Amino acid sequence: MPNAFAVRRTDQRTLSQRRRHERGFVTAELAVTLPVIITVLALALGAQAAVAAKIRTIDSAHIAVLAASRGGQPHKASAAQLPESAELAIEREGDIVTASVTASVRPWGPLSPEFHLRSEASAAQQQRPRSLPQ
Repeated sequence: MPNAFAVRRTDQRTLSQRRRHERGFVTAELAVTLPVIITVLALALGAQAAVAAKIRTIDSAHIAVLAASRGGQPHKASAAQLPESAELAIEREGDIVTASVTASVRPWGPLSPEFHLRSEASAAQQQRPRSLPQ
């Protein structure tokens, strides 16, 4: 009958041999996965920047069309929301006012590809209230 101590000693020996054999695997796995994690993080941050710019173009188009339909100054009203290098165009067809905002965005810096964003908003021309008789 085998001694329990001898069996345990054999298990420990194979465990220590396995540890010696697997030494350095964590470093190799980290060296492979770290660039992948950094790349995924960079792509996620760039996508977030592009989505934020798209939301700003939508907001500025809505603000500009509301200002234009009320007879205000659409460029002045939407200036705070316009992304950099954005262009605002106002068109009127009958009673409908349309604001178009186009912008070019490079979410990962100057060496990245350029994305062209466009947002439009339309509203009916609002009539100014008539002065009430006194």
